[in-house]
Amino acid sequence: MSDGIGPQFIRVVIDAVLSLLTDYTPAILAELNQTPFTRFGRAFRGQAMAAPEVWAEPVNTTLDDEGQSRHQIHQVKVTVGLVGGDPEALTDLALDYVRAVDLAIAQNEKTFDAPVLRIFVREHNYGALRVKGTGFAVFPEVFLLVETEEDANG
Repeated sequence: MSDGIGPQFIRVVIDAVLSLLTDYTPAILAELNQTPFTRFGRAFRGQAMAAPEVWAEPVNTTLDDEGQSRHQIHQVKVTVGLVGGDPEALTDLALDYVRAVDLAIAQNEKTFDAPVLRIFVREHNYGALRVKGTGFAVFPEVFLLVETEEDANG
């Protein structure tokens, strides 16, 4: 959606990523016999209050070589928040949730509003196990690249 004052840059990208996650992960997680995400957010707070949760956050934007802001590549970090009592089980859980996020992005046959051209997975980072009270937490990440094309007026 354009406001007429220039390119939207990464804001529209975060909306598109959250839309994919919201639309596709419930069915994928059901097939994996996992609980659906309880929250889809834009700002990872360093903890999962109602796990499993997921956040899509902007990382950076690379502009075209001419500096016209028309062609852009955006990097987005998707972080999953999981908690549990058994480290082995939590590690296995993290693998399922990373897989669900990856599959949701890969199934993006969705037609995006301009300016998003394509979204694809660049990297998985499975995260370090953290102690949380009497249990454990893990925050795996999936890094995405998103290609956009915007005109100078947005």
